[in-house]
Amino acid sequence: MGRAYNLSSQPVFPKATAPHQGRAPRRISTGSSRIVRSPDNQPSRSNTGIPRVPNTPYNRARRVLVPSSRTLPLITLSMRADAQFFDRQQRHRISSYSLPFKGDYCHVEDACIIGDTAIVGYSGGPCQISLIRLIKDQRPTMTELRHMPHSRPANHKPERKGVVHISCLGPGPSEDRLRIYTGGYDKTVRLWSLNEHDATSKKIIGTAAVPLAVAHRNQTVLVSEGQQLLTVDLKHSISKPQTARLSNTIHHIHINPDAENVSILEVRLLSMPFLLYLLTNASCRPCP
Repeated sequence: MGRAYNLSSQPVFPKATAPHQGRAPRRISTGSSRIVRSPDNQPSRSNTGIPRVPNTPYNRARRVLVPSSRTLPLITLSMRADAQFFDRQQRHRISSYSLPFKGDYCHVEDACIIGDTAIVGYSGGPCQISLIRLIKDQRPTMTELRHMPHSRPANHKPERKGVVHISCLGPGPSEDRLRIYTGGYDKTVRLWSLNEHDATSKKIIGTAAVPLAVAHRNQTVLVSEGQQLLTVDLKHSISKPQTARLSNTIHHIHINPDAENVSILEVRLLSMPFLLYLLTNASCRPCP
């Protein structure tokens, strides 16, 4: 399984130089999804220093995604769904791989990576989930899935562009196929099964508040309802979830696949960017 990190500042590596500018991608429409392909020019390299993520107006950094295959590039995602790719060995941006968003409106809420496939969730825009597939020596493509199971919330403002969809997402059970959990503004948590051009999903649980984070651990699903953490037993999903309450809002839940009985809860404080809690089967305590 790959890794995902918050992208809170523009540099991907310690140093920075002016970025290369890539051409806009071509978009190809299909019956069930829309595929975005990068331009045909060859990857470019920076002769000196380390590049920065390109700046665009009214945009913010969102995630850094690390594929499982070490030969594949890092991915950075912005709030407006601009995807950039960085060579891990040479530490340069591959401008020909760039996938800038060219639509009217979209808003990336969360993203994760499973193996060498990045999954992007949108809180607003033309789709709820898109996939970025990485294959060695091939230009990346972005596929916008047409499956949109999360419904529009009752308080949705009609004048808002696009539709309101995903509030959070996370990797699902570790199996051969791609599976993810999503939380939505309709206050539901769903399990998705993804394929190359489409997806199916089923409802796992309804929540009292909009889910802010979701993660799979052993045979349970951890769901953040702000300051409250739900533990849903997948073997008895109709039973009432176990609850634990913290004094701070839980924004992210990190699971180590090699030690699933230990979870990291990321909460935000006024006095510091975030505080990590170590969650085990026996306790929940701040990390030293």
